[in-house]
Amino acid sequence: MIAARFETREATEDDFNRVGDKLTAFSREKQALDYEVLSQYFRAVVNGEVVGELIVSMNVPRGDAEVNLLHVEEQQRGKGIGSHLLEMAEDFARAHDATHIKIWTPDYQGEGFYEKHGYEEATRQPLRDGYADILYVKRGDALKA
Repeated sequence: MIAARFETREATEDDFNRVGDKLTAFSREKQALDYEVLSQYFRAVVNGEVVGELIVSMNVPRGDAEVNLLHVEEQQRGKGIGSHLLEMAEDFARAHDATHIKIWTPDYQGEGFYEKHGYEEATRQPLRDGYADILYVKRGDALKA
């Protein structure tokens, strides 16, 4: 075994970019695809204030889209803002020929909301605090609807 010194520190944005660039280069070499990740930001504004935001990304050659972040201010919930932002993310995914769209969310945040929009629970990962993270997926024809 080679002698190596191992170090640890808090990860920075530069760390994520550097490691991500290396993985992207490796994937391009192995897949021989034009590896491209697209991201889109959507927001809802009421009376000049941002009350809802969503970020979605898509791995173009693989065809998978993911809602990375979705937040609606508490006083604006239940008014259709989150639903409309989610529809915008799905439109983005459809426009780029996504095969599916997914989102990870804690059970205390998204349970019920995503099922109402045609998402299916794919897996549930228990957390130490008694909650769980849920992976929701909307696949194929359901995404194209």
